[in-house]
Amino acid sequence: MPAMPRSQLGLLVFLLVAAALPCAVPVPLAGQSGGQAAWTWKDSTGARRTRAELDAILRQHQEWANSNGAKGRRAELPGADLSGAQLTGANLMLANLAGADLENANASGTDFTQATLTGAKLEGANLKNTHLGSGTHKAAGAVLNDADLTHADLTGADLEGANADAADFTAANLSRANLSGASLKRSYFGGGTDAAPGAMLQEVDLSGANLDGANLTRADLTSAILISADLNSADFTNVTLNGADLTLAVLTGADLGGAKADGTDFTTATLNSADLSGAKLTETHFEGANDATPGAVMPGLDLSGANLAGADFTGATLTRADLSTANLSGDAGGADFSGADLEGAIYEPHQGTDLSMISKAFNLSTIQYKDDSQPIFSLRNAFRDGGFVQQERDVNEAYRNHKPDFAVQLRPAGQRSFGQELIFWGRIAKYWLSQAMFDWTCGWGAKPGKPLLIIAINALLCAPIYLFGMNFKLGRGGIYMVATSGPVAFDGSKQRVVRIEVHPDSKAGSNGEPPKRWTPEWWDARRSAAWKWIGNEARGLKTALFFSLMSVFNIGYESFDAGQWIRALMGREFDLKARGWMRTLSGLQSLLGVGLLALAILSYFGHPFE
Repeated sequence: MPAMPRSQLGLLVFLLVAAALPCAVPVPLAGQSGGQAAWTWKDSTGARRTRAELDAILRQHQEWANSNGAKGRRAELPGADLSGAQLTGANLMLANLAGADLENANASGTDFTQATLTGAKLEGANLKNTHLGSGTHKAAGAVLNDADLTHADLTGADLEGANADAADFTAANLSRANLSGASLKRSYFGGGTDAAPGAMLQEVDLSGANLDGANLTRADLTSAILISADLNSADFTNVTLNGADLTLAVLTGADLGGAKADGTDFTTATLNSADLSGAKLTETHFEGANDATPGAVMPGLDLSGANLAGADFTGATLTRADLSTANLSGDAGGADFSGADLEGAIYEPHQGTDLSMISKAFNLSTIQYKDDSQPIFSLRNAFRDGGFVQQERDVNEAYRNHKPDFAVQLRPAGQRSFGQELIFWGRIAKYWLSQAMFDWTCGWGAKPGKPLLIIAINALLCAPIYLFGMNFKLGRGGIYMVATSGPVAFDGSKQRVVRIEVHPDSKAGSNGEPPKRWTPEWWDARRSAAWKWIGNEARGLKTALFFSLMSVFNIGYESFDAGQWIRALMGREFDLKARGWMRTLSGLQSLLGVGLLALAILSYFGHPFE
């Protein structure tokens, strides 16, 4: 083999040495320079410091943390300018970095457990898989109150139990981060426009977190976990919540206007006075967890303009909810209101739902409309055509109970003529008269049994009045027993007309003298008199009740005379008549009774108010 030329041999040696050089460079420790030998930083006094000095501080702090404070020294870096620092994997547990500038720093995998970062600037920082939670101390996580995390990357970061009130997460990426139990009150995750969306929070865990008053405008919380989170007064305008889990979350007063919440789970959540106007809620769940657990609580909820196709409101509380211009059906099916409480809800949907899905809702008789009566009118007719008799009556009651604008087409108060004032007060009188006659009595035909209940209450209430009249002779007023076929045997004689008295005058005893006081005879007489008084009052009350019942049904029509049927129950052929003021009361009872009875019959067998 010929010898290699000297020049080629030298080149080969050079290449071998050059290839071996990277292997000879020492690997930096976690958080140390990593190629930042020329990089400098400033401490809280503004003095410029070297990378080597920062590495020394990090080593001292790690020794302090590992020895529980017995050795080394805690890192005290408040207000330090560490922008662009390489801190990957460093141990900064319990470090003081309040007000520090960590803009564009690389701190992926760094341990900030219970560190103080109040007011720190972390804009654009790489915080992937960073530990900012409570760690093993189980007390509280890092303190990030008022911190600036704009555009920061917190993918997979652990912020469990962290305190980040009023922190700024604008355009930050928190995908798959753990913020369970964190305090994020008044924090900002929002975005201004479609071109500047909010924070990325896909699959983030916010269970039990406190976001009271937080701003999540246009944020993306797809598949986020917000179980039992406190979201009171939070701003979710135009947020994306598709597939998110808000079971047991509290959203009182929250604004979800325009939110995209397809398939979101609001099971047993609280949405008192929340605003979901214009939201897309296709196949969203608001139902209870089981038969014993109620659905979401949403009194005063604004669902105007929302897309609710396929939404499940089973067992939900929707009292005073606003469904105006909402879509209750679509390709995903109709919204299910089975067992939902719709008391006072505004029912003006753009498109209704299937009858079977709303027929089992509660308090249909109290739904209302603001401007357009057609949806309620159509719902009533649909129930009628579908054979839902009671639901038809309930919706008809709701339709009839609409309170109109009494001043429509009239001048404002103080500018009306005398004629317009008469029209205004006439409308009010007509409305309340109709309410008293038909709503309070039978619910516009929805409650056919209510008139009978009023009749019974009327008879019971008037009986004591009649008993009072029989006890105290006020002029000629009283109740008289009148023979219908012949004189009536009464008090040892036969009479045709007898005034009924509860305690008729009794004759004196055989000797005409009462017994002496406090003697056994006196006590026996008192006891006998007491029982006699009770017996007389009981018989008087029985007569008063019977007469009151007769008075209620005293007016009949042709062969239909309920009063005559009641008289046939008596063992003797006589009638009871009233005179004086008691006759007037009896006549009023008769008029009220016949009207109520007519309402009961017509409401049960027909549709008198359609």
